[in-house]
Amino acid sequence: MPKPMTILISGAPGTGKSTVQSRAPYFFRERQGETAAMSLDEFYRLFDPRWTTNNHDWWTMAMANCLAMAINLFNAGVRVVVIEGNALYTKESVNNVLRKLLPFSTVYHITLDAQLEVVTARIRERGDIDIHPPDWLAAYLDHIRSYYSDWTQVIDTSTLTPEDTLEAIARHIVNGDGRLTNMLI
Repeated sequence: MPKPMTILISGAPGTGKSTVQSRAPYFFRERQGETAAMSLDEFYRLFDPRWTTNNHDWWTMAMANCLAMAINLFNAGVRVVVIEGNALYTKESVNNVLRKLLPFSTVYHITLDAQLEVVTARIRERGDIDIHPPDWLAAYLDHIRSYYSDWTQVIDTSTLTPEDTLEAIARHIVNGDGRLTNMLI
């Protein structure tokens, strides 16, 4: 039986990470076996539910607990673990994941992207435009895009449904695109 897999999903707010994460268990369960999906951001919200600060110690604890949960899921027989989060785009954060999860699973990294107009509309629709105004979103998109590298697979979700996005992720996995086999340099 093939090794279990971890699918890391990163991207700016409004690119579809949370929606894809919420639908991933049903999608991948049919194709790969038992699947669980979680949000690194939700582990951070245990400390700061309203995102009032950016506390490095809390992020460190959130990451450690998220990865411990993934290991527990693999030990319980889960075949696919999807982890989405705003903080999964730097080499440092991805190396933390690889250090812990490569002994248990194959790891893939997918970055969701979208045009600013689409991201702004999605954020407005969910009622967060006051917290994340268009200029903030533009800066965040630029920031995330500056980290794009050959170790991630970028999917533009501007015109994709969540199901289309999941299909695109599945195609990348079948092709081995975004597979991380060792620590990033």
